[in-house]
Amino acid sequence: MRFQLLGEVRFEAGGEPVGLGRRQERCLLGLLLLETRRVVPIDRLADLLWHGSPPLSGRAAIHTYTARLRRLLRPHGLTVETRGGGYLMDVPPELVDVHLFTAALAEAQRTPAPQARLSKLEEAVAYWRGPLLADVADDLLRERVGSGLEDLRFTALELRAQSLLDTGRQHEAVSLLKTLAAAHPAREGLAGLLMRALYDTGRQAEALATYRTTRELLATDLGLEPSPALRELHHRMLLGDVAPPEPAAQPSPRRYLPRAVPDFTGRESELSWLDGAVAGPSAVAVISAVAGAGGVGKTALAVHWGQQSASRFPDGQFYLDLRGYGSGVPLSSAEALHQLLLMAGVRADALPAGAEEAAAMFRRVLAGQRVLVILDNARSAEQVRPLLPGSPEAAVVVTSRDRLGGLVVREGARRIDLGTLSRADAAGLLGTLLGPGRAGAQAGVLAGLAEACGRFPLALRIAAANLAEDARATVQSYTASLARDGRVGALRVDGDPASAVEAVFGLSLAWLSPAGLLLFRRIGLLPVASLRDWVATALLGGEAAGGLAELVEASLITATRENQYAVHDLVQEYAAGLSTPDDQAALRRCYETLLGLAVAADRQLASRHFPVPDAPLDTELPADPLVWLAAEQSFVAAAAVDSAARGWTELACDLLSAVANFAGNPDYIGTWTEAAEHVLGAAGAGAPGRGPLLLALGGLRRARGHNTTALPMLREARRVLARTGQVLLAGVAATQLGMAYRMTRQVRAASAASAWAIGHLRGYPESAQLGWAHLARGTLRHEITPGDEQACNDHEEALAIFRRTGDRAGEANALSRIAQSLNRAGRHREAAARFEESCQVLAGFGEPVFGSVTGCHLARTWLKVGDIAAAWRSASDALALARSADDARALRDALSLAGEIALSRSDPPTALAMFTEAAGLARTLQPPTFLPRILQYLARAHAGLGDFEAAALTGREAAARYAEADMLDQHEEVNRWLSTLDA
Repeated sequence: MRFQLLGEVRFEAGGEPVGLGRRQERCLLGLLLLETRRVVPIDRLADLLWHGSPPLSGRAAIHTYTARLRRLLRPHGLTVETRGGGYLMDVPPELVDVHLFTAALAEAQRTPAPQARLSKLEEAVAYWRGPLLADVADDLLRERVGSGLEDLRFTALELRAQSLLDTGRQHEAVSLLKTLAAAHPAREGLAGLLMRALYDTGRQAEALATYRTTRELLATDLGLEPSPALRELHHRMLLGDVAPPEPAAQPSPRRYLPRAVPDFTGRESELSWLDGAVAGPSAVAVISAVAGAGGVGKTALAVHWGQQSASRFPDGQFYLDLRGYGSGVPLSSAEALHQLLLMAGVRADALPAGAEEAAAMFRRVLAGQRVLVILDNARSAEQVRPLLPGSPEAAVVVTSRDRLGGLVVREGARRIDLGTLSRADAAGLLGTLLGPGRAGAQAGVLAGLAEACGRFPLALRIAAANLAEDARATVQSYTASLARDGRVGALRVDGDPASAVEAVFGLSLAWLSPAGLLLFRRIGLLPVASLRDWVATALLGGEAAGGLAELVEASLITATRENQYAVHDLVQEYAAGLSTPDDQAALRRCYETLLGLAVAADRQLASRHFPVPDAPLDTELPADPLVWLAAEQSFVAAAAVDSAARGWTELACDLLSAVANFAGNPDYIGTWTEAAEHVLGAAGAGAPGRGPLLLALGGLRRARGHNTTALPMLREARRVLARTGQVLLAGVAATQLGMAYRMTRQVRAASAASAWAIGHLRGYPESAQLGWAHLARGTLRHEITPGDEQACNDHEEALAIFRRTGDRAGEANALSRIAQSLNRAGRHREAAARFEESCQVLAGFGEPVFGSVTGCHLARTWLKVGDIAAAWRSASDALALARSADDARALRDALSLAGEIALSRSDPPTALAMFTEAAGLARTLQPPTFLPRILQYLARAHAGLGDFEAAALTGREAAARYAEADMLDQHEEVNRWLSTLDA
């Protein structure tokens, strides 16, 4: 199989073309294949297909296009996968011509041998059949999704022409260069190549005429003179003094690159980035470290790439260690320039004394030359700036622990922040270093050693060297010793202390201010590898902003997004080893600040089932409590576990109790529960704070349906809280206990617990918790005796309490319960009115999942009334809320309901789109309980559109799924429908 996007969109299987349907389906396929193996959000697809103004039916249309594409691709074992809010084509890039083209070009740019490079360029150019998506996209869409492809094509053709010259095929080069120069007459590099090709084939007059044409064009259109290099070439041609081209195998006389690491591994994307970063004129590329101060492989990458790319710089490759970080003094600009001038061939007695004169001479010596200058280990932008050659043909690669922001801003440098090796590359490097015998026998544990070394190339090499010295040690035992003895101190080589990880990291600290060093030590104590600016302020105070900026510039931490920073775990372990008792006191103050912020955020939540601990609110309140809690959830859990380990048990319990009302979030509940169980295990039976945490853990277990394990926790929580006089919390525990008893069919115990809760909470200043107790008892009474008047009274009493206490979530819940009771009594219009009230309340405080569920209840109530239009409006609102919540289950349910109503409205295209998306979601959720019913309705939607083949296929899957679930009545119902479809 292969896909072609360059030119008309095509798909071939077994050498035969496959029809891809209408323009919209082909365009959608092209957009997905451009980002193959990545999820493309539906909103982005709609934005692209309709140029930023998608119609209201845009989503439904995309679902329809996708369904058609699936039918076309299914016979070839391919499909368009639904992933969350988007679509994905899981097609290997090597089956798509666009990706083959860019890969071949990148490989050609890295290939030094001219003939091999030419072959790879011929391969790249052959993939180009025409403009991207030629038959389905207009220029605007092409500009948005493939703006750089035309430039890459030109690069490939220009490199091909250069390679033709390098391999002695001047006549072929002339033909190609004339075509390129006609299309791009202002490109001086092309003009120079064409002049040289013409001259070398004996056509001196044409070469000189090319120069005149180019000069006139530059003067007329741009007001410029030709570059010095082009003028020099013209002058030599006039004199007949152009040296014949050197054979391609001749080495440059100025090769100063050090030996490349022989077992260099990985870094393919970084090598490709360097290829592109130095492609333009006067290019400067900066390699800094995202993962830590040293040992990440900046120098190895620069030198390896330089050796690979040497043929692109025939006039010389220079290398200079600027000693920016080390035990000695960094090179001054004058010292560095003197060394570079000596490499360039200037005699020692001709070197100018001053830095400015030396810089001017360096620029003059390299004018018009294609050279590479690698400036390693730079300290600052000021140290590098005078060393930049003036020739536009020259390229400079700078490595530094500093981010060199000045070069990026003023010199237009491009920067890449180098991370640690990928897991596969780190394990592969260890395997190479250890050799096939030893590595092969223990291949399963190489990944563990790689992680223990933080995937730092330096640490990996130290580990391999130590294993080589100790033939008795296994990879597994050495990895265990690192965990036991401390990685930072153990990663050293005897006899070479300067190469130890500890020593390499330490070189960066000498340049920190006292505040920066203090912050670095304290960050080492944090139990997480990321922090926000408020954490730094809690650790350090008013000097935090400056300290953070220092650490970022020194590559000891990384700015990942606004006000957020990351630190590599090995660097953090090194920092922790420097800490003092004062630093630990600062850490406790930070945790207390975290507690205060969590309590402040909780007080702003609309839905609060659990009272939280008191805490001083001497910090600024979070602007958006939900955003803040989502951002800090992992930090709260980790800080609680760390506090328990340090003996701060009450603080540990309080931290987790403070976020109990947020902990039910599906993305957080697992992390929070694990931390709560750990802290409770570490705390003694009488530990302060234990009761509220037991209540929260038991209550959340109950809410997730784990009633059996919740019961003993809630019983103990009620006893502890009642004994310690925490009446409000004891009442909450009794309410939760009654709910758990109800779900385990222990009716008498449930009734007693609810009565206990109401009796105790009535004597307490009125709170929303009394409303929840009434709500729980009313629900229990309805289950015992449907329509029980006392149950209705409980729900009405709960509603009144919630309104008096301002608990909007409780109010919405009570209204929904009352509406459900009215529905059971057949009073559907009254039920709809109550559901509408509940939806209005929910709209005011941002509970989209609850709002979507309630909206679905309302839509089904309108169906019972027989008002299809009102049902459709309510279902559409519920669907919009489910999408905004990004909750897969709520979205599945809302889509299914909307699909059913669309079928009732005789709108099979919309129904098809809804059920197709719902089925995709249902397949990803476990257990897939609702999938058979969704497939059953999806089959009907296909049939409604006349696609009986798809209807039968989907219906048979629905029947099979019903049979697997032992739902025999539904299985038989689908089979009966299939028989009518066959007829």
